[in-house]
Amino acid sequence: MAKHEPGVVWSLRAPEYGAFVSTHDEESIGLTLVDIDERVGRVAVVISRKDARLLAKRINRCLDATTAKGRVR
Repeated sequence: MAKHEPGVVWSLRAPEYGAFVSTHDEESIGLTLVDIDERVGRVAVVISRKDARLLAKRINRCLDATTAKGRVR
């Protein structure tokens, strides 16, 4: 099994944007998002690696299905 170092961070955009994905431990990752509305602030969740892969697939399917060329009528 591959070793997953805790605390490794990948920014979604420039670091000042504040949204990032990070390794939490060997079995899970953290997802941190910053809302544009400053009153909401930051949302952070920790999910299993398995659920993270499934979430990524679902996000890609949603994006693909809602583009002009991917839309089914």
